[in-house]
Amino acid sequence: MKKMKWTKIAVLGLLAAMATGIGVSLSSTLNSKEANAYVAGHYYLVGSFNGWSLASESHELVSIGGTEYQWIGVLAVNDEFKLNTNNDWGGVIGYSGLSGGCKSDNTFTDNGGNIKVAASYEFKITYNTAGSVFSATINWDNASTTGINNSKMRVWLDRGVYEAAGALVCLQYGSLVSNTTRIVAPSGWVENSGVAAGFYYAYFDIPVLTAGQYLRVARLSANRGTLWNVSGTHTWAVGDNSKVFYVGNDWSTLSNGIVADTVTTPVGNFLKLVLEGYLTCSSSATNGYGAFEQMELSFFKKADTTWKISGDLATISIWDYSGKGTSGYSSDKGTGTTVDGWTKFSALSTLNAGGHLAGNIETSDNSLRNANSGYFLIIIVSVVSISLLGGFYLLSRKRKTA
Repeated sequence: MKKMKWTKIAVLGLLAAMATGIGVSLSSTLNSKEANAYVAGHYYLVGSFNGWSLASESHELVSIGGTEYQWIGVLAVNDEFKLNTNNDWGGVIGYSGLSGGCKSDNTFTDNGGNIKVAASYEFKITYNTAGSVFSATINWDNASTTGINNSKMRVWLDRGVYEAAGALVCLQYGSLVSNTTRIVAPSGWVENSGVAAGFYYAYFDIPVLTAGQYLRVARLSANRGTLWNVSGTHTWAVGDNSKVFYVGNDWSTLSNGIVADTVTTPVGNFLKLVLEGYLTCSSSATNGYGAFEQMELSFFKKADTTWKISGDLATISIWDYSGKGTSGYSSDKGTGTTVDGWTKFSALSTLNAGGHLAGNIETSDNSLRNANSGYFLIIIVSVVSISLLGGFYLLSRKRKTA
């Protein structure tokens, strides 16, 4: 009996010792993990937002290729931070080691060697191990350059003179718009020589916005470290992308409307890009033939229905979807196909009119034909175009009822 009692005590003692050992082991493991959160070749922001803990991995810079690492995210006003490069306070990089637009524009300031945030944006903070270059700018994306499909639309902006001094005029959009909303740079620019040489519109291929969402124009500084200006906020309505947005001279307003009737719009790259922003066989009021009437009024015709374009639409090539119908509109154009501008304009007009050839397509206006084109050629082209459109309509109707 006595022997059994001591055996039980021994077993309990052994279990207690094992539990203590396990506790010490787990504690040591956790402490070791925390102490060694830094891994060679990894770089972290350490600051007021993570308790100045060198062990924190909350703001890790990720590899973007080669010797560059980057963190993208929002920092709040009065946040302070440094860059942890080797898990030792002797190796952190502070304000004196920082370069780039946010420092140049005083969006980041010096507070005893710490980097202090003076204005809240979405930032792009980069560290290049080649030369230990630590820099920061506001983050922005370029708008899509792969063309329009069911989910994208083309938005036009008259920037006025507000891109002087190296600024970049961009858009911000979404269900809520503020300084921390993602900034989107243009897909491209196109000269409207009908206004004056060197006058460019910007265009943006962005996701289709729904009515009630918001859009504004933001002027990114030459150093890309602050927003020099933001426009008033526009509440989106269906069809707004078939107009032109105009920024008020004092940036307090943002309006949209047509290209003024006093302006002659060149066929060239400008109207070519306008037409490429629409899906011929789609009924969409945003980016299909349902938007034709607003598109025509904004870019092609005056209020009295006379043309305000210069050049021959039949001489420009539009990069379009292969084949007919809407089957490919959910993806990018891929290999695509080409069609002349007059054929595409006419098809949009025909389908918008319910499948009947619109009376305003035929014209002898010189703005629609090359100066060297004869009247006989215009008649032939018109007859051929009407025949092609009739075939296009019948094929379209056949597919819809199949």
